[in-house]
Amino acid sequence: MADRERTTGGGPSAEESRIYRAAIAAFDRRDFEAAARQLESIRFKPGLAAVLARYYLGQAHFEIGRAKLAERRFTEAAARFEQARTCNPQTLRLLDYLALALSGDGRHAEAADALERAAAQGSGGDRTLESTRTIRLAHARWRAGATAQAMSLLREAMRRDPHAAEYPFQLGLLTAQSGAFEEAADLLRESTLLDPTHAAAHRHLGLACAAQRRMNDAAAALCDAVRLRPGDATTAREYSLALASCTPQIAAEFAAKSPPQSSPNSQDAAPGSNRRLAEAFEREPELIGAFLDIPTSAWDRDVLNAVSLAAGVAAERRPGYADLHLHRSRLLARTGRVDEALAAVDSAVSINPEYVAARIHRADLLATTERLNEAINELDRALDDGGDFADVHFRLAEMHRRSGHLEAAREFYLRALRLNADYADARAALAALPAA
Repeated sequence: MADRERTTGGGPSAEESRIYRAAIAAFDRRDFEAAARQLESIRFKPGLAAVLARYYLGQAHFEIGRAKLAERRFTEAAARFEQARTCNPQTLRLLDYLALALSGDGRHAEAADALERAAAQGSGGDRTLESTRTIRLAHARWRAGATAQAMSLLREAMRRDPHAAEYPFQLGLLTAQSGAFEEAADLLRESTLLDPTHAAAHRHLGLACAAQRRMNDAAAALCDAVRLRPGDATTAREYSLALASCTPQIAAEFAAKSPPQSSPNSQDAAPGSNRRLAEAFEREPELIGAFLDIPTSAWDRDVLNAVSLAAGVAAERRPGYADLHLHRSRLLARTGRVDEALAAVDSAVSINPEYVAARIHRADLLATTERLNEAINELDRALDDGGDFADVHFRLAEMHRRSGHLEAAREFYLRALRLNADYADARAALAALPAA
């Protein structure tokens, strides 16, 4: 990046020349913070040195702003872009970046104003940039509460470019957010006709149909979305739920057309999607729980196995995250892989020996394999660690009953009822015990 022709000119002092050269050296090695600090000290001096200082100071703030934006530090990014504007307002794409930072910071009306100023500067004939600005401006106006303006922008864009699939897609999303699902479905269907490969349009068309309880239409659209994105676990789950609500004949027809799902041991199946899903699980292990209500058809088990693979990747990358191991264990148990589920929950307990939820889940797994004494010991430990809950006492009662310890079972049913007098299952089980 170094430019040996840069000179300070205009009669700067020796000190100003030294500061300028040091700042440019910092700029060239991409130490923009250091460059900005040094350039700030001479930006208001007379002569060419200050003119150049203001230019490079603006560029330094711009580069720092981009780095802050990538880190999702939106407030700091917006401040840097504003500083860049005061120094060099003509910086290419500056207003677009400022709008992104302002939107991320929740300042949507200001973001819309920045995008309108960017549009006024022109795009140099770049149609993609024009389209991106229009869509971002519509969403900024929508989030700022100017819903009519947002939808009008997209309708006007559709009139200007009737062959672009993205405009009816974006308008369909906003229309669905307003609750007008029938109109949204029409717009999203138009998008899929303009671009049959637009997977997101097929998916949201399916969701709009599902919101109207048109489950056969929803399954048809989601089937197309899954075919276009065979490794997308979220879309696969939505398709599975739609299938479960279809008429049996329609469900069978769509299931026959469904793309084959990834084997849990496949190393090359949808690596990008699995990586993204694993990264999501690393951040929020609770997302794994969203997959546990998928119906139990064979195809759905394949979906769960694919999700299990992503959860396993996440657990390998975050071996010390107890929550992640527990949620993975629950998912494995849901697919009937009890031994693997036990190994996963063992990892959670070894990381956090006082993890009550993990000990309760471990006890449930042990009980499924008739290791009742171990399960009872696990729940006793959960009680010691603060798990004095009605359902824990109920579980203990059930395991003692299955082990033939009827008096112990009676005592734990009573403890469950003392904690929750409306615990119907505990009351019924107590009544069913033989008299003492």
